[in-house]
Amino acid sequence: MIDTCYVFKLQSGIYWLELMSYYSSGWSLVLIGLCEAMVFSWVYSAKRLMKDIETMTGSKLYMHWWVCWSIITPLLLIAILIFNIIDTTPISYGGYQLPSWAQTLGWLMAVVSVVVIPIFMIYEIVKSYKDPDYEGLTFGARICKLTKPNRNWKPSFEKEAEQKLLKMRALSDKLSANSVSNLGNINTGYDEKTENKGRQIPSIIGYSNSGSGHTEPDPDDTRL
Repeated sequence: MIDTCYVFKLQSGIYWLELMSYYSSGWSLVLIGLCEAMVFSWVYSAKRLMKDIETMTGSKLYMHWWVCWSIITPLLLIAILIFNIIDTTPISYGGYQLPSWAQTLGWLMAVVSVVVIPIFMIYEIVKSYKDPDYEGLTFGARICKLTKPNRNWKPSFEKEAEQKLLKMRALSDKLSANSVSNLGNINTGYDEKTENKGRQIPSIIGYSNSGSGHTEPDPDDTRL
């Protein structure tokens, strides 16, 4: 920052200022705005953006917003970009035309701010070949899938609500499992008591003939 201010203080500082102002705020800025408008209106979908804004603010956006974002704004930016490129001439100041190396430097400043867009596009395409979700897709199908928004995206408060709902369901399932387990324990205890009572029946009936190991009930036993 200090070096830049020092350059502007030189006798040629006004030329550097005009060079940066002319090339950095020209067609490159319009092209970046056009890419943003196309991505939001056609790739992400203007209707989806309208729904997101309504979800976050509670205010409904009407169709004139879709018309502005999807049609009017891209067309105006395309027209401005075309006229800007046609009207581009070598910069001059005070009747002095800057030398060719300065013009080349200005074009480089303009291109650097735009070249980031295709670089990241190529990066995402190359990265998709290592992603199993894109396996077997043609190049065109791969591009179409890369330009589609993620369907799992949603506002953070909706994610938090879903997480709370999942926790409540897990807690409910755990309580249900514990209730079934406790009911099983109660039934098991009841069966054991019934079995023990059943084992006491022979002693109540009473057996005689204790010699051979096989006993027969006493017919004279009045308890029968």
